[in-house]
Amino acid sequence: MPVLLVLGLAGRLAALGLSVVNGVAVLALAEIAPAALQQHATWGVLLAALALYGCGPWSLGPVLRRWVTRAA
Repeated sequence: MPVLLVLGLAGRLAALGLSVVNGVAVLALAEIAPAALQQHATWGVLLAALALYGCGPWSLGPVLRRWVTRAA
């Protein structure tokens, strides 16, 4: 999933999957340090923004879609 997110392919799906991993990590650690919890919260907000708004027009997914549309 991180590779998909970096490449911009299926960005929303990758962000949702990584959000699940982030949530499981927080729930699995019963006594998590406050600084680590803050980092997980920050990553959660960033992943939620990607899941809601997508990766943007410069990610590889829309670029490939436009390239395929032009070729057809």
